[in-house]
Amino acid sequence: MKSALTATAADGHGLRRLAEQCGADYQGGALLYAGDSAFPLGSPRDMAVPLARLWEL
Repeated sequence: MKSALTATAADGHGLRRLAEQCGADYQGGALLYAGDSAFPLGSPRDMAVPLARLWEL
């Protein structure tokens, strides 16, 4: 979770580290942030997703 209105690919470094540790078992991750749009974080398996999207499901 990131408490900011913006997110960048660099903000996904923790997800990349997790992917390296998990190897083939890693399926993907999401970085929740306070912004308005979803976008990939440098890898198609990792996405930055607005926190508000949780209530749209």
